[in-house]
Amino acid sequence: MVTARLWTSALVLLLACFVRDVSAVVKGSDATKGITIPRNKFQVPVVCYYYGWAISRPAPMNYKVEDVPLDYCTFVVLAFAGIDDRTWELKSMIPEYKQDETLYRNFTDLKTQHLFLKTMLAVGGWDLGGKVFSDMAKEPERRTKFVNSALDWMLRYGFDGLEIIWKYPGYEPRGGTSDDKENFELKAAFDPHPLFLTAAVPVEENYLEDGYDIPRLTR
Repeated sequence: MVTARLWTSALVLLLACFVRDVSAVVKGSDATKGITIPRNKFQVPVVCYYYGWAISRPAPMNYKVEDVPLDYCTFVVLAFAGIDDRTWELKSMIPEYKQDETLYRNFTDLKTQHLFLKTMLAVGGWDLGGKVFSDMAKEPERRTKFVNSALDWMLRYGFDGLEIIWKYPGYEPRGGTSDDKENFELKAAFDPHPLFLTAAVPVEENYLEDGYDIPRLTR
């Protein structure tokens, strides 16, 4: 069995402030005309999360994709997609995205105007829970359906990768089982494609010991 090597998202940029700076624009060839240069001064990835439900808040609290200060990010992650507990495939969870799947393309198209930006999709989150992950991961056939579905979404909508937010593998109060840390394979399907695979990993020792094979993750 191929074990996934999950690349951990190193930094999260909290988008809770107004950005006043005007983005710099590439000057030069027609190929880069109008593309925003990121203002990220760091030499490490800066991962920004966009909570999809924010679009439906009453004005002026609603927050659209175009409101995210993307020139400060190297990655922007759309949260969240779910897992269908009948088909074991990815499913839309954000109401607006269920009704209009072109919104996924609108999200991934952000990178066409932001040099070096990567757009990703997060699957999971607290509300989804851990049981559906465990139920999917424990059966090879279900894992295959999930992997194929994830790859299809990446290619169909133009995502650069997938982030797994499983809360928490191996943690029984959230529906996890002791087999969770061995029952996952996704990296092999992504390898032939230029796709990222990341995971939001807890720092608490008990969660780590129960659900993650740290030596393999750090290879």
